[in-house]
Amino acid sequence: MDYERFVKRVREEAGFGDEETARRGIEAVPSTLGERVYRTEASHLAAQLPRELKPALFEREPPELDRASVPPYSLEEFHNRVAARADLGRPAAVRIARAVAVVLKEAIAPGELAHVLAELPAEFAQLFDGSSPGTAPRSSR
Repeated sequence: MDYERFVKRVREEAGFGDEETARRGIEAVPSTLGERVYRTEASHLAAQLPRELKPALFEREPPELDRASVPPYSLEEFHNRVAARADLGRPAAVRIARAVAVVLKEAIAPGELAHVLAELPAEFAQLFDGSSPGTAPRSSR
């Protein structure tokens, strides 16, 4: 999937009319995800993404030495970090994070998604399903 198609799909999924807001979220989500998964997995994920998104996965410095040194945090903290990075309120950050995750799921191989999810707490699966606790997963398009 090329970058412009990625942006279009995120805007459709999130219901954002404002392209600038969508682009800020599109940068914030991989950046935040990149600090939550081990660098090897981030590299594998980056190989399947549009080139414009790849740098965001590696913004954190210094890189961790092993999987145990990856900073652990919850889905709630993930949303808080996306909100801060994208300069969005929490509801908009949750919406854009879900939209980006759903489009990431469309853009990458299922095996790669499984590897990413294996690095995250179980609660992150709902992010990639486009759902939140107590809601049914959204259907794929």
